Amino acid sequence: MSGKNEMSGKGIKFDSMLVHGRVSEFMSTPPITLKQDAKISEAKALMRDNRISGIPIIDDEGELIGIITIENIIVALENEWMEIGRAHV
Repeated sequence: MSGKNEMSGKGIKFDSMLVHGRVSEFMSTPPITLKQDAKISEAKALMRDNRISGIPIIDDEGELIGIITIENIIVALENEWMEIGRAHV
């Protein structure tokens, strides 16, 4: 092994992809999007089925207006569970 940035035995530099790689080499095309009136269950299913962690949200003209992430869904579920718990106290 010739350097700290090389993968063991393979000679592949860890930083080469991160420093020199382009987003276009890794992005999904065509983009998977949802309209703002889509249900959360649709977003969850799209993320799971496509193994992605976020979905751009578009308006009726196809313009980007936001992004929903798996983190947004987790936080919403946690808040809902806390509210349900408080209602039963």
